[in-house]
Amino acid sequence: MKKLSVLLLTVSMSLPAFAEIKIAVVDMQKAIQSVSAGKAAKTKIEGEFKKKQQEFKSKEKELLKMKESLEKQALAFTEDQKRKKAAEFNQKMMAFREEVGRSQQAISLRERELTVPIIEELRKQITAVAQDKNYDLILEKNEQNVMYAKKSLDVTAEVIKAFEKAWKKKSKK
Repeated sequence: MKKLSVLLLTVSMSLPAFAEIKIAVVDMQKAIQSVSAGKAAKTKIEGEFKKKQQEFKSKEKELLKMKESLEKQALAFTEDQKRKKAAEFNQKMMAFREEVGRSQQAISLRERELTVPIIEELRKQITAVAQDKNYDLILEKNEQNVMYAKKSLDVTAEVIKAFEKAWKKKSKK
């Protein structure tokens, strides 16, 4: 990112005074969350996540009950029985953790699956806005890339509007 900043500074300094570079920024995260398709994707993902979360809560309760039961019965068990019960509990706990991990990966994959078409369409609309408004450069506005930009340089609202118009046309087909 520092290279981009240095490049922009070098290019802007080397251009004649009369040449003007027209730059804008777009907040992709805000755009994804603001467009109707992004809101629908978020709702869908949250719904799927809530189902899994409820499943995991019940399994977690079962494991806690099992642990409490083992602790209460520990005095009545022989050392061999304690080891077997502890191993059984640890095995179930590991299986539970693996299942949670797989679920998190699946949800991340599903999120990407739902947002990729939205991001692709947003990029098309960013290009369209750039060409329509004659911008030379549009940067993504986030804390790592753009620390500050005047509000007048932010074209996020225009991109969202263009996206909604294009998305409606696509969904009618």
